[in-house]
Amino acid sequence: MNPVEKAFKNTTDKLNSVGCGMCLAKWTQSTIHLQIGHTHSCHHPVPHKIPVEEIIKNPTALHNTSYKKAKRKEMLTGKRPKECDYCWKVEDSNPESFSDRIMKSGEGWAFPYFHGIKKSTALEDVIPSYVEISFSNQCNMACGYCDVKSSSRWQSEIENLGPYPTSIHYNNTKYKYLIGHPGGPFFSKKDEGYWSILKGMTEKNKVSIRNIRREANEELKKKLKDKKITEDENKNYEKSTQKLTDDHISEIDKITAEKEKEVLQL
Repeated sequence: MNPVEKAFKNTTDKLNSVGCGMCLAKWTQSTIHLQIGHTHSCHHPVPHKIPVEEIIKNPTALHNTSYKKAKRKEMLTGKRPKECDYCWKVEDSNPESFSDRIMKSGEGWAFPYFHGIKKSTALEDVIPSYVEISFSNQCNMACGYCDVKSSSRWQSEIENLGPYPTSIHYNNTKYKYLIGHPGGPFFSKKDEGYWSILKGMTEKNKVSIRNIRREANEELKKKLKDKKITEDENKNYEKSTQKLTDDHISEIDKITAEKEKEVLQL
């Protein structure tokens, strides 16, 4: 048995000393899908809705929903939550295999918290050490799940800027990992991950403005062809339309630059 397998075996034994369904990700990992108001602690279970009433009473319910606490309780009492059946199928099909619950629980952002979690009642509010925030379901081929084998964008950015840092202690919080989707790890050397999403929104607005200009010019050409306006009037209207377009795009660029400076100072 090689060192990696020994480490996985040690993690498996620790988890199974609590119960065959134990997985530390339910406590230490949180993915929050802002665009739909859902959360989960692993990419296998379907995300569940974050109840607004729970957040009002307790802001940590973004991670500590009553649903998650119920699943934590099942794990602490030796049960296997149905939503985690992906891992159970892996383990049951081959007792020598290591499922994602073993791998995730053995990570540096999870395993050190084992003894505290083991003694918990599942009702406590906990601070996750691994947080993913999903702003959009769009893919920019540069998030934390991608790699240089799958993304030429990752490859070029790493070559130009060096590897992305994926672990950071920020303002002395307990967060070890903070990742945004799409965009990649927060606090990276490029455009800080989640900023690429906001910047993409401004580009979309600029495209909309240019489309309005195009439609206006097409309407002018139609009126010119129908002799409803003169050549001079057409040129004047086109100049006015172009000026309005340039002014609005300039304003968007100005606001974007200000926000970029503000966001990247966080």
